[in-house]
Amino acid sequence: MSSFIAQKNVREKLDSLRKIGAFQPKKYDSVSIGNLFYVAELHSGIALDSSNKFVERGLKILGSKEKHVDLDDNLKNHFFYKAYKILGGNYVQLEKLDSSILFFKKGDEYARKAKDFKGSAECLNNIGFIHYKSGEITDALSYFYESLSFLEKIRDSVNISNLLGNIGYIHKSQEEYEKALDCFEQALSINQKTKDSMALAYSYNDIGIMHTVLMDTTKALEFLEKGLLIRKKIGNKRLIASSLQNLGYLYNEQANFEKGVAYLEEGLKFYQELDNQEGLCISYNYLGGGYLNMGKIKLAEEFAEKNVEVAMELGFPDLIRLATTQLSKIYELEEKGMEALEMYRLSIKMRDSIKNEKTLKANIEQEAKYKYEKKKILDDAENRKLLAVEVEKKEKQKIYTIAVVVILSLVVVFLVFVYRRLKITKNQRIEISQQKDELEEVHSELAETTKELHDSIAYAELIQQAVLPTLKIEDLTKESFIYFNPKEKVSGDFYWIEQKDEYHGYAVADCTGHGIPGAFISMVGTILLNEIYNSKQIYVPNEILDELSRLVRLTLTNKEMHTMKDGMDISFAVLDSNTKMLYFSGANNPVWIVSKDPEKRINKA
Repeated sequence: MSSFIAQKNVREKLDSLRKIGAFQPKKYDSVSIGNLFYVAELHSGIALDSSNKFVERGLKILGSKEKHVDLDDNLKNHFFYKAYKILGGNYVQLEKLDSSILFFKKGDEYARKAKDFKGSAECLNNIGFIHYKSGEITDALSYFYESLSFLEKIRDSVNISNLLGNIGYIHKSQEEYEKALDCFEQALSINQKTKDSMALAYSYNDIGIMHTVLMDTTKALEFLEKGLLIRKKIGNKRLIASSLQNLGYLYNEQANFEKGVAYLEEGLKFYQELDNQEGLCISYNYLGGGYLNMGKIKLAEEFAEKNVEVAMELGFPDLIRLATTQLSKIYELEEKGMEALEMYRLSIKMRDSIKNEKTLKANIEQEAKYKYEKKKILDDAENRKLLAVEVEKKEKQKIYTIAVVVILSLVVVFLVFVYRRLKITKNQRIEISQQKDELEEVHSELAETTKELHDSIAYAELIQQAVLPTLKIEDLTKESFIYFNPKEKVSGDFYWIEQKDEYHGYAVADCTGHGIPGAFISMVGTILLNEIYNSKQIYVPNEILDELSRLVRLTLTNKEMHTMKDGMDISFAVLDSNTKMLYFSGANNPVWIVSKDPEKRINKA
């Protein structure tokens, strides 16, 4: 219903704009161009092709040589930002993420020209979110923090709170719990000032979960219950269910199983009403654990089997692993050995799987294999049962004659011998088949790992090439060249060139290590030099190297405050193009000045 109402409102707005001629304006001024991009934005939710066409028309108008009424450079930059932001969002929906990132970067570029800090923050946040969804955590954090710096400049409390929450979730996923808690607490402080009920509830819930992870149950209960109280006032069933589930889990962890199960049962009703399969799956898992600890094995088995069924339908490896591990334990307690073994095998498969589309397909195949093998086990058990009945029937015939008894005894002995031989042969075949499957799986995983390693190194090379300077040295200094020939695909050495006003900066550096570790340090160095030179606008070589040293130590300091010993030897020179003076500073690297006049030749640090 909400989706229908939203689309209805969009179409009403589009009809209003059509009536005033916004689609085909007679002249192009700031209002008509703004209307074009507004129309494009409205179409983003209902017709991406139409949205892109309106954006393209707007860009064509902005790029024409014709002078538009009341359209100065600042307003032009604002419209360019708007256009590329819309395109970025549209291409996310089309799942063309590389193109989407490029559009958002262009949007950020024009937002900066227009001094639209909020626009830059939005584009950077979107890029960070794409990297996060792609599993590129380091890049995601980098863009999120850069976005945060823009929001802090304009004191946009609401978006700062949301972004701190995003950063907190990333730190949580990386098990950096103290950093995550700090982000959530900062967000809470902002939400308390803005008195945003929904945001407050999220902050209380996030902090409660972090205290649960950090084993501070008193604080965890305090914050989770505060969050639940607000969510009940708001009336959002999904969020209420989530809070009830978190509280149920916490009480189970405290061994207060009666209270934990009560909360979980209450939350389960909401998830059933909402048909939220993932929420149901997690609730079934927690309830199975609670009833198992209470000694109610049958109830635990009931929820665990529901958990496996829903997890299989969802196809998420981690949920399947948790479900099958729990059901395996329950079957083991009930002395259902074969069923327990099958669940355990499936949980191990899920633990080792990779979370991608191939994994989802493998999970479905594994489920089918599990059902087939379970049926086969049941068939074998039925066959053994029938064989035992037949042997018993033949044994009864001994009373008729001794001769028949002797013959039947021999037959039975022979059958037992043949059966055992067949059973041994069958087990050997099964064992050989399993070993063959395991070897093939190990070989496949090794090949995949090798390919991923080569792909990672190749991609690292592309990234390093991308961060090297785009500015050509011959554009700044005549009769010059760059010789850069890495020993491996990626290098621990790098060069850096930048021009800022009359100051031409040059640097060459040798970073600690070779290959990917060295390349990582070189990229850190390049990014930090760009920050120091362009953002902080420091142009004195020794001050630049001091600031670089400080930022490298800060960047390479881990959460236990231990600083890594990595660094770089570097030569840094700044040429003042006005005065023709060259300023130099070096860290373990000297400067050589060569001249035809022997008196002017020098080599000094």
